[in-house]
Amino acid sequence: MSGTVAAVREETLLRKNAIAISQHRYRLQPYDWKRATRLTQNVLKRLMAEPLSEGAFWNVNLPAAPESGREAGGADEPKIVFCDRCTHPLPTEFAVDEAGFRYVGAYEQRPRDVGADVDVCFSGNISVVKIQMW
Repeated sequence: MSGTVAAVREETLLRKNAIAISQHRYRLQPYDWKRATRLTQNVLKRLMAEPLSEGAFWNVNLPAAPESGREAGGADEPKIVFCDRCTHPLPTEFAVDEAGFRYVGAYEQRPRDVGADVDVCFSGNISVVKIQMW
């Protein structure tokens, strides 16, 4: 369901190296774009040094910014974790109202494989998955 991954998949089909980077948003918490920029710079430095085989691309998920009550203090330096992708599909619960067609599920409660990208990201770290198309 990711438009970011769809765009990168198309680039890979055109034989271009590509990296999809998505920012997880926890509920209605505002985005912290300065933080996202810093995390993106760190992950790009790391991935640009990693070999990428033909027909593959990187899928990166940045965790939501910590909120008070969700973090036990300390610096916000999430680890970059190379992992597998989750095998559970995103539940598709939608509503149609005056606001339009929108997702209404509790995204952070979706089923997930322990140690896979969704779990890593929801746990506060940066998930990196190498997707091999051929």
